[in-house]
Amino acid sequence: MILADSHIHSFFSSDSTSSLEDIALMAKNKGLTFFTLCDHYEVWEEEKYTFDVEKRCHILVEKQKQFPGLLIGVEAGEIQNNPSLLQSWKNLPFDLFLGAIHVAEDVFGPGANRSVPEETIYQLYLHEVKRMIETTDIDAVAHLDFPRRYLSSYHIPWDIVDEILSLIVEKDIALEINTSLWRKQLPFSMPDLEILKRYANKKGKKVILGSDAHHPEDVGEGILRAFLLAQELNLVPGYYKNHIFTPLEEI
Repeated sequence: MILADSHIHSFFSSDSTSSLEDIALMAKNKGLTFFTLCDHYEVWEEEKYTFDVEKRCHILVEKQKQFPGLLIGVEAGEIQNNPSLLQSWKNLPFDLFLGAIHVAEDVFGPGANRSVPEETIYQLYLHEVKRMIETTDIDAVAHLDFPRRYLSSYHIPWDIVDEILSLIVEKDIALEINTSLWRKQLPFSMPDLEILKRYANKKGKKVILGSDAHHPEDVGEGILRAFLLAQELNLVPGYYKNHIFTPLEEI
């Protein structure tokens, strides 16, 4: 079986210390054919939440000679606030632009300083996801219902979610099945099963599978389970290389 983990963090992310060698070893031990480094590049944050893009690409290209399953991605946070940034990276050897939202105005994220009902947080968060898809050239959307990782309730405005899923299908990009909450012994992925079903009902097909690992031991965790879930829902799990989606079963 061919498996790919398309969302892994290394020491290039400010919240990870994982070495490339440890990640590659764990990927091999977990039976991964491909593993994509998607380190945080947050356009809303201070410099420590970014990295030297060209230097990182150069280092990872050299490492690909040693680890042929290594793919080069970036988790571009709040990229809708600087959409031209991805255009400036188009000639660099990226395989995957993974769009992610971690902040919603001043009510969700590290700088949150205003208290509002959790229903409002979900609405504002998903509004930013929609704006990101509309205005940027991302390849895939990360952890669509991310706020549930931190909030005590689950309030999904289905009208906005349906608009987002329709946009994903229309733009022919992929939805991530993020497995990180399974490691917390929670019964749901991000996005939730109901969202994945709605995506399938809208004729959505493309999904990538991501552990969101920040530690080597988490690389590949939940990927087989996510692969089987995707197949059960008639979705097509795959990976990106040179910004081109390849279904895993076609390898």
